[in-house]
Amino acid sequence: MTKYITPSITREFETHLATTPIAHDFVRTIRLPRLQHLNGSTYQLGCQFHALASKTPGALLSTSQKMMLPWLKASRRMLWERGVRQMTAEVSLDGVGLPSGRVDLLLSGGLANRGCAEFKVVSTLPEEPAARDLLQASGYATLVADEPEFHDRRVWIALIYVSFGEGVRGFFHKGSHRLQAVAREILAA
Repeated sequence: MTKYITPSITREFETHLATTPIAHDFVRTIRLPRLQHLNGSTYQLGCQFHALASKTPGALLSTSQKMMLPWLKASRRMLWERGVRQMTAEVSLDGVGLPSGRVDLLLSGGLANRGCAEFKVVSTLPEEPAARDLLQASGYATLVADEPEFHDRRVWIALIYVSFGEGVRGFFHKGSHRLQAVAREILAA
């Protein structure tokens, strides 16, 4: 899905948000001490963090991934605190009339029966999520809501930013219906 989220599509999403603001239901920040000896670009660290998040318990971890564990645990703690019963990593989602994608975590339980969590590794925790990231998470929520075997269309969103210099910040949307509607309109075009 990310390859379909171009700068022009992101601007269109930002325009929709400007005319119909959508507030987060809540924001949660967990501060962690700066990770000193982790090298690589934000992109490289993001790839390593995503690989860590998709590993099964007991899997072998690289030295960098072991250093990242407190950030993953803090991210998951945010989700458990919301009542999540199960997390399934790297779930491929297909849709009719929408680009397919792979959500970082498909959630069972929590703020609704189903949810999507998307991780973003950044150098500095943002005060607000980037429009591109919110559009991506909304697109995944739309694909989950469209699943034929899923009869309850309510899907919640957790957009979790990870900074190895600051900590973890999650932006939560209990009801993503309005976000899904905008994402569907923009991504289906």
